[in-house]
Amino acid sequence: MYSHAVWKEGQREMEGVVPTSWIASNVIYFPHKNARTAARMCTEPSDGWQQFPLTKTKFSSGKLL
Repeated sequence: MYSHAVWKEGQREMEGVVPTSWIASNVIYFPHKNARTAARMCTEPSDGWQQFPLTKTKFSSGKLL
């Protein structure tokens, strides 16, 4: 499942589609490299991934949009 999410990176507001498993407790997780490949494969977040404050989730879908 994928979600269209909005999050803060520093002072900038970012928006994109990520696996829903990357979102937990008002935080969104990102790998340090190969984010597109990790998103396509729905890789589960692990220790050391970057964390950013989640602003909102616009919608979710069962397939990559």
